Amino acid sequence: MDDLPSPIVVEILTRLNDSTDLARCKLVSKTINTLSEQVQSINLHCSFGRYTKSRDPQTRSSITPFKTIFKNLLLNSRNVVSVSFGVDTTLRSVSYDDVEDEDDDLHMTDMNFVMEWLPRVCGNLRSILISDFWIQSCWRRTHVLGLLSSYCHSLTELAVKSAWLSVDGLSTMPTLTCLTLEFIRLDDENLNKVNDCFPSLRVLNLIGVGGLKEPKIHLLHLKRCQWTMSNAPRLVTIIAPNLVKLKLQCVKPRALIIEAPLLSDLHISLEKASDFRVQEFCNLKNLQLESTDLHNLLSTLPFGRTIKNLAVESLKRVDSIEMETLEVLFRKFPDLTSLTFGPEAWSQLEMVFWRQSLKITGQSKGLKDITAYLVLYDVEFTLHLILFVLEKYVDLSDMALLIHRNVDSNDAISLWSSCMAHCSRVRWRWGTWKEGTRDAWISDGI
Repeated sequence: MDDLPSPIVVEILTRLNDSTDLARCKLVSKTINTLSEQVQSINLHCSFGRYTKSRDPQTRSSITPFKTIFKNLLLNSRNVVSVSFGVDTTLRSVSYDDVEDEDDDLHMTDMNFVMEWLPRVCGNLRSILISDFWIQSCWRRTHVLGLLSSYCHSLTELAVKSAWLSVDGLSTMPTLTCLTLEFIRLDDENLNKVNDCFPSLRVLNLIGVGGLKEPKIHLLHLKRCQWTMSNAPRLVTIIAPNLVKLKLQCVKPRALIIEAPLLSDLHISLEKASDFRVQEFCNLKNLQLESTDLHNLLSTLPFGRTIKNLAVESLKRVDSIEMETLEVLFRKFPDLTSLTFGPEAWSQLEMVFWRQSLKITGQSKGLKDITAYLVLYDVEFTLHLILFVLEKYVDLSDMALLIHRNVDSNDAISLWSSCMAHCSRVRWRWGTWKEGTRDAWISDGI
């Protein structure tokens, strides 16, 4: 590599996804060691294998402390603009019994550790991601947010995971446009500090943030928000006049208020909200609903006519679901072009059909595409329901069926061949699904 032009070597080093490889490359030659200082991104995460070796008495002495490697890489770089460091997600499986209470070798938001490197590189930093080790951080409250706000005046993206965060000393960060807090205990029960100190946020991700009582997001520039709550706040409020995309997952808030007139893409998952107050979203086109009380949620939504793409799923078993749910669905959204049923929602549809009480009275003349996730308890019965739906929606042109991967392949093939034989006017798509994995398409249109 010594014969390659310097810009090409720097580009190669920059493309290394794991900065552990960068640290190894620095030992190859003086030229690479010098050029590595021009790399602008540091990405270093402690793996489960490295963690276990650092704990094993037989290998412990040969393992360089993780914090030492990170500091050496960072402080030997001249123009770092992005750092991502911490523990790998595989360490979430580590038991509390395996860690001594006073250990802090992987406590990434430790103030003393952060102060060892932050003041020397803060001037150029644009992006920071810190993944802490929850077992070592959960009982140590950190003021790292205040520290970052004091030093990083050009930061645009910040993510902190698995830590107990204080907002004491947190000052306004006008340049920050993207904030992610994941599996965080946050000392800001109503999100007042988040609203005040991050006024320029365009993207906000709050995933598994605990300690919230009556949280309120009030951000004038926010465009995209993902909010997954780890507890059950009494009141949840979102006021965001420029919000376009919202994914909201909460348990059972007593009241839910959403004021977002430009919202076009909404994914909402909740058990129920006794008081559900939202504006009529005039721009809403894509809607995904998940609920244990799907019928009530559908009935109370003050919007529906603008929806073009709808996905529904029930969060409880089919035997206790309201039979009128599907009738409400077809009446509520008359202008649908695409409809997706999750596995429980489709099972509900089958139950209603089996009891001979399925009535589709609404008009969705524009419905062109239906996707169904199937568990396939009875091939013939599922086939009859599919044909019934096709008969009701004569303009339907596309049908996608995803069958659970545990279903016998002969049953799946039987359904696929029968569907194509009975209705050739429809473009059929076939695939498989399984919890926690990506859908796999077998055919993309027949």
